[in-house]
Amino acid sequence: GHNGQKIADSDISKGKTPESFATLNSFKSAINGKSGSTIDTIDNSTKMLVTYQPVKAFHNTWVVLLRRPIPPQPSQQ
Repeated sequence: GHNGQKIADSDISKGKTPESFATLNSFKSAINGKSGSTIDTIDNSTKMLVTYQPVKAFHNTWVVLLRRPIPPQPSQQ
């Protein structure tokens, strides 16, 4: 099955931190063969722009996620 567990991180300090992406819309889209970008909410509060791409390797599909924080918008008066 597809468990969505992180296996690598570009931030070395977070490389060993367990993290699951199985509930993210970007992960679900990529595991179904789609690529693109969307806004996902991480940790129930942080909105991030996530670009996603499936990568087929042998009999597996891996998912590459590029996450960038979306800066908070100033409140409108």
